[in-house]
Amino acid sequence: MKSSKPLVDGLGFRAFVFGAAFCLLSFAGLNVGRAQIVANPPQFSFPACDQGASFDGVFQLENRGKLDRKLIDIKFDCQCARSLQTPRILAAGKTTSLKFRFDTKGLEGQLKKYMTLRLAAMKSDSTLGKVETLRLAIAGEVLAAWRLDPLTVQLGEVDPRQELSGVCRVRRRGDKIVRLRLGEKHVAAVATRFERSVNGKAGEGLAQSLVWKGRAPKQPGPFRWTVPVFSDDIWKPSSILIIAGEVLGDLRVSPRRLSFGVLDSKTASKRELLINSQSGRVFRVLECAESPTLFVDFDSDLVANRLVLAVVAPKGLRSGTHSGVLRIRTDRADQPWLLVPWSLHLKR
Repeated sequence: MKSSKPLVDGLGFRAFVFGAAFCLLSFAGLNVGRAQIVANPPQFSFPACDQGASFDGVFQLENRGKLDRKLIDIKFDCQCARSLQTPRILAAGKTTSLKFRFDTKGLEGQLKKYMTLRLAAMKSDSTLGKVETLRLAIAGEVLAAWRLDPLTVQLGEVDPRQELSGVCRVRRRGDKIVRLRLGEKHVAAVATRFERSVNGKAGEGLAQSLVWKGRAPKQPGPFRWTVPVFSDDIWKPSSILIIAGEVLGDLRVSPRRLSFGVLDSKTASKRELLINSQSGRVFRVLECAESPTLFVDFDSDLVANRLVLAVVAPKGLRSGTHSGVLRIRTDRADQPWLLVPWSLHLKR
């Protein structure tokens, strides 16, 4: 009977060889993909500062590779930063300083800006090898010299050519009065109000408000004005005020939004829409564009100044939430379409 020991020893030897080779490859692969240039710190964070402040910072760049690195270029994602001392060569095994200056003019809020460095390995024959990219961050908070509160004004529903007006608080840092003007033909600044601060904190002085006035558009439908607000402050020369609303036409739909609620998919549900002419002028409904999700019962030959439409959510729809916009076409040139959002939920 032959012994099986040589077979076991052979298998064990081959397993040992394969295991050793795997360990060597794993050890050799530890440096694969590892960055050769390391920044300390990778992000430069500055404390909260007033708008317009500037400061200098330093990144320490360590070359952990065995080859010198050449800085090919450095790019900033804004014009707020520039390098003061740019090293051209990063020696192997050494640490080099990269100095920069950051300017907060025109910036505000929580910021995070980046500078991107491209470095290439320098070979013994003076040729350049693999290019490595390093991204450095500059982060902090810039406190605006002034800001409007609110920045967005929602007026809701208004009549055509209606007189519009509103007040925005001008929140300032310090006692300096900000002179403002508006750059929008529909809106004008009619006054600047001042009142004593009620909380009595030092350095706040008089509270300032901007009173604006305008006139709603003539045409029915949503409107949105982007109003530039200019000031005499050199650090923050301008801001943006949004004024939005919807001009109601002569034809009014009630309800403005059609909700069927939670329905059973086996039964249909009916809602009524009232279309009323404010001036009493007659009109006609020509089309309702939402079939087959919704079925609208109307008579296209009927002419009146007040119509009731029956809107039906038919049975057999798939379960889940359904929504859309019911588009009602009329014979009015000034209001050819009436839009009514709708929604329903069919339970299983």
